[in-house]
Amino acid sequence: MVQTLDSPSAQAAGVDARAVYENFFKALNVEDIDAVLPPPQPQEVQPSVDEKMLQLQAHALEVNADQERVKAAQKDEELDIKRRESEVKISETISRALKNIADAEASEVGTQMSLYKSELEAIQADLTGTDT
Repeated sequence: MVQTLDSPSAQAAGVDARAVYENFFKALNVEDIDAVLPPPQPQEVQPSVDEKMLQLQAHALEVNADQERVKAAQKDEELDIKRRESEVKISETISRALKNIADAEASEVGTQMSLYKSELEAIQADLTGTDT
């Protein structure tokens, strides 16, 4: 009888073995049932299938959110790299323009600095997207 009531299948079926034993000993007119029976064991609460499913879904959402944060950070880095590359290209273009102006100035007789300066400002405005 003890093996049957304490078996995992009986527990899974919701059989309360202690309550059955208490009823059994009461029927036998045993006065101190607690002295005969071991103290009740605290039962571990096992999460139900639904709770486990919810936990898994919550974990999956956290993983997806982490992946999206990583993707966003990668895109930010890519945009930052492209911005820096554009700034380098602008600086190189301005440097070439200044060198060309200096070369032209050196090869000409007389100075046309104001003309070159205005042309350089126009080039800078075109490259940076601003008006002078």
